[in-house]
Amino acid sequence: MFLALKEIKRAKVRFGLLMSAIGLLVFLILTQQALQDGLLTGFVGAIERQSAPVVVYSVDGQRTLQGSIVTPDLQQTIEGVDGVAAAGRIGQGTFTATIDGGDQIDVAIIGYDDPDLGAPDRLSAGRLPKTDAEAVGSSVDFSVGDEVAVFPPDSGTDPVTLTVVGLADDAQIQVTPTLFTPWAGYEAAVRASNPDATAVLPNAIGVRPKA
Repeated sequence: MFLALKEIKRAKVRFGLLMSAIGLLVFLILTQQALQDGLLTGFVGAIERQSAPVVVYSVDGQRTLQGSIVTPDLQQTIEGVDGVAAAGRIGQGTFTATIDGGDQIDVAIIGYDDPDLGAPDRLSAGRLPKTDAEAVGSSVDFSVGDEVAVFPPDSGTDPVTLTVVGLADDAQIQVTPTLFTPWAGYEAAVRASNPDATAVLPNAIGVRPKA
C-alpha cells in the first residue's frame, strides 16, 4: 500500500489522467446502458407490462405483435392445449388519432379480451377500463381524462373516441403513444380505420397455464 502511495505521489499527473480515463469509461458504459434500456422499453415495454403470463404468436410473426396473425383455427388449437387454464385474444394496431382535438399523431392501440390476459399488470394512476370506450394510456404520452379520437380515412365518418381512465409506466410499443382497451373498443378502432374489414383477427393469444 505504501509503495502504491509513493507511486501516486511520484507521478501525480499520470495517475490523474488514468483516473479520469477510467471515470469517463464508466460514465460512457452507464450512459450506453441507460439508452439501451430506454430504447428497449420504448419498443417492447407494452409487452412486458401486459398481464398475460404467456403470449402465443403465430410462427410468421417472429415474436412481433403487429406482424402476427392468429386465425380462428389456430386460436382453437391454442385453447385446446393441455395445461391451458384460460386464453384471450390480444390485438394491436397503429392508428391516426388526436388527443383532445390536437394535431393528428400515430397511436398504438392494444385490445384484450380479459384484463388478466392483456391489460397492464399495474397502473401508476387511475383505473382499468370499465367500458369499451375507455383505455389505459402510456404515462409519458397521456393524462387521465384525455379524449383520444381515432380517425377513419373517410372524413365524413365519425371517429371512435377512447377516454383515458388510467396510466401505466413503461408501456409503449414501437416507441409510439400506446393505449390498452377492451377488445370491443379495439375492434371499433380497427373498423373505423378500415371500414372494409370483414373480420378483426387477434395478433396473439394471452394464456394462463393451469396451476
